[in-house]
Amino acid sequence: MSNSQIPTDKVDAYLGTRYDVMVDDHTIHLTIGEPSVDMAEYFQRQGVASAALITAFNPFGAVQADDANAAANQKLEQAVREDGLKFLPASGSGEGWPAEPGFWVLGIELDRARSLGKAFSQDAIVWMDLEAIPRLILLR
Repeated sequence: MSNSQIPTDKVDAYLGTRYDVMVDDHTIHLTIGEPSVDMAEYFQRQGVASAALITAFNPFGAVQADDANAAANQKLEQAVREDGLKFLPASGSGEGWPAEPGFWVLGIELDRARSLGKAFSQDAIVWMDLEAIPRLILLR
């Protein structure tokens, strides 16, 4: 992470963020670096080997107006739909930062997840494979 253009304090904030995925009638909480038995079981039930949490809110961590964020997230949702991928509502929230809605995109390849995050000017995405350990993937 040391080669990133993202300030260290911002990376630390992303690492300390709680990521929530809305699954059926409950929420699965994800913490970077901590295995998620619940998500591993969900992957198995869904027959997927990966997922990514991607948002279009607040490009590069700069607060935007609610309508701009909503419009950007709608475009992200359309891009995910065009890829034919299943997704769930998700969000990330940290200390002093409001929850940012996004999508937990099931079965997405890491390269495509990075591409979408970059297309929507995000600093990072959260990635998970079959190990079911959420990882912060920096994009710049």
